[in-house]
Amino acid sequence: VTWTVAAVSSNHTVTYTSGPTLPNSSGQLTAGSSFNTTFTNVGTYFYYCTRHPVNMTGTVVVVH
Repeated sequence: VTWTVAAVSSNHTVTYTSGPTLPNSSGQLTAGSSFNTTFTNVGTYFYYCTRHPVNMTGTVVVVH
């Protein structure tokens, strides 16, 4: 999965809170940058942006 921050956006993060095994989080992503995660385990992964924790959350569901 690739997250890309819009060129005119503020900084963001992809920070995982739960899942079968927690992938590395992104740290600060600046405008125009990208972050990739390869999920190798089946399951549900929850993540959020530490700068915008109320309205920027998401879920990745990995199946076979």
